[in-house]
Amino acid sequence: MDNEAKRYNNLGFRLAAVLGLKGSPVAVALMDGIPPGLEKGKPARHCEMVQTARLGGAQFYSTADEQACKGGAAVMGLMDVPGNVASGEFYYKLGAFASVKAAKNTMEMLPEIDNRSKAVLYAPLETAGFVPDMVIVLGSPKQAMQIVQADLYREGGRIETGFAGKQSLCGDIVAHTLNTGTIQVSLACTGSRGNAKVADDELIAGIPAARLGNLVDSLETLFKK
Repeated sequence: MDNEAKRYNNLGFRLAAVLGLKGSPVAVALMDGIPPGLEKGKPARHCEMVQTARLGGAQFYSTADEQACKGGAAVMGLMDVPGNVASGEFYYKLGAFASVKAAKNTMEMLPEIDNRSKAVLYAPLETAGFVPDMVIVLGSPKQAMQIVQADLYREGGRIETGFAGKQSLCGDIVAHTLNTGTIQVSLACTGSRGNAKVADDELIAGIPAARLGNLVDSLETLFKK
């Protein structure tokens, strides 16, 4: 493990401690190459894989083949968006929208990573053997507020985020965080709350890896007891 990965491990311990997180912050990286020794994960949805790393301590990678939710795989840049998702038919048939047009309008605005990758890497940030592109934190509204406040502590400003209650951990969090290079917050979605068991009182935050060091320093300044 290189020194940069170890630095992020240390930030993971500090982040979990200062916020009092349930489980771990999750390191995520999009790559074409797989680090030696990292095993392939079992087929599941992206949101479920995040929970497996967060609560189960697992470290693994997933290609498009293992991603059970192809819409999620697509917005993360592993494959093309399925036709029935892009057209709005998929969510309309689920009863999530009043019309195909309404569903399509939402899908057209969903964040999507343009660059293609072959795999998504997942691990608890405290033990990740790779350098993350971003970190996912699931926590209470108060913990999400603290992340936002700490991110703004040095230079001020406002957080601009977006969500639609659809494709939250993949589109809202992975794609939008990496596309913008900024902190993002999501209310989660029916899929992540139902399939991945994101709790009713939990929100999701996406943190670009490049912002994590200053963020943790600021969290400790503001909230360490």
